[in-house]
Amino acid sequence: MRQAAGGVGYVIKIEKHRAGNMTLRIFLFRIAVHLRQIPRRIHDPQVGRALALIHCDPAQEWRVETLAATVAMSRSAFAERFSRLVGEAPMQYVTRWRMYLALDALRENQATVSEIALRLGYG
Repeated sequence: MRQAAGGVGYVIKIEKHRAGNMTLRIFLFRIAVHLRQIPRRIHDPQVGRALALIHCDPAQEWRVETLAATVAMSRSAFAERFSRLVGEAPMQYVTRWRMYLALDALRENQATVSEIALRLGYG
């Protein structure tokens, strides 16, 4: 992983083997732009870490309890803080993030709907 130009976002290079060797580059600057809209999220260590986990592994079977435990918070305190800082409940955010990624993949004809669903944890 390397920092993108201007210090905004990161570039991840993923090797994908399917019908030959194809390199898929994902620019996470869209995430940085999205996160910049609510900067308080980034400055909160627990919510920021939870967002990073969600963004890095959208296919994970996320639950509020799992996210809360991972960032060393109680379920209720985490859900309240996440909702207050992000503007929606944790699982609503997970769903919205997955739908954003699915729409992006469909626009770029990266895979079939079934393949995208599996990649994003709906399978």
